[in-house]
Amino acid sequence: MADFKPKILVVDDDSAMLQLIGEVLTRSGARPHLVESSRQAAELVEKEKFDGAFLDWMMPEMDGLELARRIRRSRLNSRAPLVMLTGVLKRSAMQECFDAGIDYFLQKPVTVKQVQQLLSVSRGRMLAERREGERAYVVLRAKVSWEGGRRVGRTRSVSAHGCLLSVDKPPAKGTEVLLELTLPGVRTPLVLGGLISEIVPGDAIDPAGGVIIAFDSATRTRPARTRLAAFIEKAVADADRSA
Repeated sequence: MADFKPKILVVDDDSAMLQLIGEVLTRSGARPHLVESSRQAAELVEKEKFDGAFLDWMMPEMDGLELARRIRRSRLNSRAPLVMLTGVLKRSAMQECFDAGIDYFLQKPVTVKQVQQLLSVSRGRMLAERREGERAYVVLRAKVSWEGGRRVGRTRSVSAHGCLLSVDKPPAKGTEVLLELTLPGVRTPLVLGGLISEIVPGDAIDPAGGVIIAFDSATRTRPARTRLAAFIEKAVADADRSA
């Protein structure tokens, strides 16, 4: 991802400050999404994935602390790096921010150099989070087994955290499973431990339905994770080029 351009949410009710940060982020190779309303931002983080966010502390509808808490509770952006824009940097205030999930601080008045340095420092983390969240919409042969059962199915999508699997008569939600994924051109399948996190009803694409398998934390630290992540990154890049 040499051309990685992080998508950054910037929330500030001061339009001049909002435009300044947006311009600096754009010149620094990011894609800023500027929002003046904290309530609008709270709705947005439930619908869109961002690589990071700059939040003003003092806003009329909802302050930056509460917005940070909502982002940390969101499904899509719970792990995104968060920057607090503030004129107050007392130790007690900083601790309150850390407790709410803030990662970095920028003291107002913000300078161009500060924004550029912070983006540079956090870029590696944002790239890692982007890779973790990538999903490849690929069909792979898969064997899923559990105590007392075994089925053969096909994936509909795969990420570093789990997969959507089309399979007939799957085990119940909460069942621990072992998944064997066959990657193209690779003899030895990837063996991944996981849990049935959701039963998916049938639809027009897949009338039989299937399951969502969440890979366990041990799986995500094994060499299999590295191989899977490399495959997903290539599959996503190939899909982008053919789009």
